[in-house]
Amino acid sequence: MIKVGIIGCGGIAPAHIRVYKSLKDVELISLCDLNIEKAKNLASKFRVKKVYNNYWDMFEKENLDLVDICTPVSTHAQIVCDAAKVAPAILLEKPMALNVSECDRMINHVKKHGSKLCIGHTQLFSP
Repeated sequence: MIKVGIIGCGGIAPAHIRVYKSLKDVELISLCDLNIEKAKNLASKFRVKKVYNNYWDMFEKENLDLVDICTPVSTHAQIVCDAAKVAPAILLEKPMALNVSECDRMINHVKKHGSKLCIGHTQLFSP
């Protein structure tokens, strides 16, 4: 069973949640958002048991196989670098970053910590 935690409960998060809920070998463990009410509302709607308003708390309390980052692009670099320390896999919503130096920083961190990073550019490949 792949254990997933999502950071960011804004506009795209419900689409990610629906996909995880449809997969038999995936368990969506927790949602995290700075706005805890937003996280609680999504958790209630999709029957996710745990919510956090600080991703470090989620990292410390949950043994996640995948961290899915659905936050604004300005936050991506720091969250990816932090998630790489604890998660073997990271899915990052597009765009990756605001500039190349942030991309390089993330790539270096995931390599250093042995994590895998995937950028969700799925719409680029849609007909």
